[in-house]
Amino acid sequence: LSMFLVMVSALFMRRVVKQTERSAFVMELPLYHIPTLRNVLLPTWQKTYSFLKRAWTFILVASIVVWFLSSYPQGVPMQATWAGKMGGWLSFIGAPLGFDWRIMVSIVFGFAAKETTLSTLGILYGVAANASQSIAQAMTGAMTPLNAYTFLVVYMLYIPCLASVVTTYKESGSLGWTSFGVAYNLILSFIMGWIVFHGGQALGFQ
Repeated sequence: LSMFLVMVSALFMRRVVKQTERSAFVMELPLYHIPTLRNVLLPTWQKTYSFLKRAWTFILVASIVVWFLSSYPQGVPMQATWAGKMGGWLSFIGAPLGFDWRIMVSIVFGFAAKETTLSTLGILYGVAANASQSIAQAMTGAMTPLNAYTFLVVYMLYIPCLASVVTTYKESGSLGWTSFGVAYNLILSFIMGWIVFHGGQALGFQ
């Protein structure tokens, strides 16, 4: 699905975006040779360690923020907390796709770093308060298979993480193109999610 949409988007951009004068692209390639095991394993370990360190930092910070927003004001149902109110404000967007407020909150926090989505869902579905229940078990009881497939499609296609958006701005040097990319991904993801959800319902899926 993603490859198909990339090709369709490329054809769309080719027709819509005005082409400027083309310039030759020359890149000198190094000689091909069989790499040593050390040259393969060392960079792999460095990149893996860097990713895990960054991911766990984001996950920890996001989990604390989500826990705080979903716990206060105290003594009220989770839907009346600050996180619940945030999801309520966005529920009109998620309703046509079968998303409840918790899914919408996880999508918002996923923009900072998509690695945080799982921990966000765990907190919002009350997994932390029930040690005997996994995230999969909690979501199975709250989502139908069609809801899950719709969420996966939207999650796959919507805005990349914040770091990717910043990189896009640095590479393009244009706030307009960056904003267009963000808006395009958002609109495309929710349109495809709507098609999957309502198409699935029309075919009798739940």
